[in-house]
Amino acid sequence: MIAIPSSKIKFPAAEQVEGRSAYIPQNYRQILCVFPQYSQSFGTFHHAYPLMGRVKAFMPPQGILLVAAYLPEQWEVRLIDENVRPATSQDYQWADVVITSGMHIQRPQINRINDIAHRHGKLTVLGGPSVSGCPEYYPDFDILRLGELGDADDELFAYLDTQVERPLQQMRFVTEERLPLSKFPTPAYEHIKLNQYFWAVFNSRVAVRFIASFAIYPNCMVKALA
Repeated sequence: MIAIPSSKIKFPAAEQVEGRSAYIPQNYRQILCVFPQYSQSFGTFHHAYPLMGRVKAFMPPQGILLVAAYLPEQWEVRLIDENVRPATSQDYQWADVVITSGMHIQRPQINRINDIAHRHGKLTVLGGPSVSGCPEYYPDFDILRLGELGDADDELFAYLDTQVERPLQQMRFVTEERLPLSKFPTPAYEHIKLNQYFWAVFNSRVAVRFIASFAIYPNCMVKALA
């Protein structure tokens, strides 16, 4: 396993685009973001989807939508929520890099995405709550992105700008400095159809905060309209 120190990453001098990474890439990349399917349960409300027309999934995948919005604007992004439709062989062939994320309950599906990407010879990156909590669950991924949105993402983008070949051993990029909430981008909702979700979660910069002993939720929950 290789850890990348932030002092080794050099960023071109440029003004940061609002809500995007400060890193300005020198090379064009095609990034496939795949959100794994949830196993059906009472909590996914899948039994209600036929009553709601075009609905195919419960909630938009906020985390990976945020990552898609934060990626350098010079890179092309294709985002697939496998709760709506599976990623195809053509999707994997198109990509230079495959990024995924998820929770512990999605662990089998997360590893399946990694296996498919590797069969297509693609470099894989895993971030999000499951791997940040238990990185040992995912020994076969090429790159683990641990922690919240922040300096590690810029370091990761700088690495992917230089090479997209699979590394000889697993690499880890760990956040040391989190991005301030005021600088978070709006999730990349243009990559999904909100009317396909039972509930839509809209990021709000001016929102009522629910403060608990373990987290702060700066989001508003609203019903998705067809």
